[in-house]
Amino acid sequence: MLQQRLRAIGLDPLTEEGQVVHIHQHLDLYVDGRKVTIPANVGIGPQDAFISDLHTHDDSGIMHVESPTQRDFGLGQFFAVWGVPLSATCIGSVCEEGDKQLRVWVDSEPRATIGAAPRCLGMDRARLPRLAVACLLGLGLVAGPAAGAAPAAGAKKPRSACQKLVTRYKDVARAARLVTVVRGDDETGRISACVLPRGKVRTLAEWDDGLSRDWASVAGTAGTWVLVEEGHGDQYGGVSRSLARFDVRSGRRLGLAGYGCQVGFDGRGCPDGTNFGAVVLAASGAGAYELTDLATATTTLQAFTPAGVFTKLADGRVEALRLTGRQIVWAQGGAEHTAPLPG
Repeated sequence: MLQQRLRAIGLDPLTEEGQVVHIHQHLDLYVDGRKVTIPANVGIGPQDAFISDLHTHDDSGIMHVESPTQRDFGLGQFFAVWGVPLSATCIGSVCEEGDKQLRVWVDSEPRATIGAAPRCLGMDRARLPRLAVACLLGLGLVAGPAAGAAPAAGAKKPRSACQKLVTRYKDVARAARLVTVVRGDDETGRISACVLPRGKVRTLAEWDDGLSRDWASVAGTAGTWVLVEEGHGDQYGGVSRSLARFDVRSGRRLGLAGYGCQVGFDGRGCPDGTNFGAVVLAASGAGAYELTDLATATTTLQAFTPAGVFTKLADGRVEALRLTGRQIVWAQGGAEHTAPLPG
């Protein structure tokens, strides 16, 4: 069992990817001159129920190191998460015998043994800028002398645009297969997202305003869904704000709230449209949020299904809102209330 393997090496199953340490390395493994595929979803529980600090999203050989705590990791830990024993003389059940030796390459440079290789998954600060891109590590059990060049790689699938995105930019998504990237600054930028390994990279929001009047941010992520908040404010009193849920697999957008108007000198807000407060999102795409109707100045708690069907759960503002398993939990008037997550 994956959870037992994690605890045996001092790692806890995580409910989401860590952000304190967030780097990627590449591993190539050869046995008898043949490239062995590092499988997708190493370190990820069934139905994305949990995830390890060390994991893969696809079979490209990219190892994701994403931990909620600052610590060093060793290559042996990754193999333990994978469930393949690694020692100085064996990879799994294949061991040194006769002229068949375990050889190691780091950044294409040969090392005599695994023990002589640097801690490629570690956080050596002198090498961190390089490691943040990729630490190229090749392992092989091959017949022949211990010295020499690394085995030539066989034909590989070109890396997808989604795989390139996750290795080049910081991923802010807290989900196993979802990649969400915010690029740019106050004046110009975009929010992009995709689903590993080869999902289409979709632009969820863009802004290009030299006066920093437009903006967008990620309000939440879960499963393969992203909540995006967008807004505008200018010197003439023009204001707008919106919230939308995106299904990154299909690109479908569900508007949850939005308003826009020219604010007068009396300082009053927009006379119509909707605003939002607390919001929660589940991996299924369902969720709940506070919705305020500006025309009537009334607030309700609304739930939405993955298909975008809305249901009112309560009238009035809530004091707290969260998801617990398949339940929506909110506090109102000092009492706690629950409702099943729809869909």
